[in-house]
Amino acid sequence: MQIIIKILLTILLAALMVPQASAQESSGYCLIVNQNNAMTQISRTDVARIYLGKKTLWTSGKRIKPVMLDLQDAVVEQFVRELLTQSSAQFRTYWRKRLFSGGGAPPRVLHSQEEALTYVRKYPFAIGIVERTRETSGHCLDITG
Repeated sequence: MQIIIKILLTILLAALMVPQASAQESSGYCLIVNQNNAMTQISRTDVARIYLGKKTLWTSGKRIKPVMLDLQDAVVEQFVRELLTQSSAQFRTYWRKRLFSGGGAPPRVLHSQEEALTYVRKYPFAIGIVERTRETSGHCLDITG
């Protein structure tokens, strides 16, 4: 019996020592900015405000250029569901209503991961959603809160 308890305690201690991944690290998406942007983290609130068109300027006063893939892309669906707490259909409807009422422009939709990476590399004030496994020229932001 003591041997079993020792084995279980050893397994429990080993499990506690393994670092736990953050929610974003375990997700399929990565929020990136241009490599010249010194930003390393962003709040969930700011991410939502950017992608809902409610925050349009960086603290420097420069216009934010958000980009994303089509809402049918699995990475974007996960992002919209987890960070914006909406379904893809709700997000699409939200932007249709905003456009109809003159309430701003939705994030630019690009057709491939490579296109999104190129866009973020090119524009210093861009922010984009890419697949986490892709190599990026910007850097993945830590999403806080």
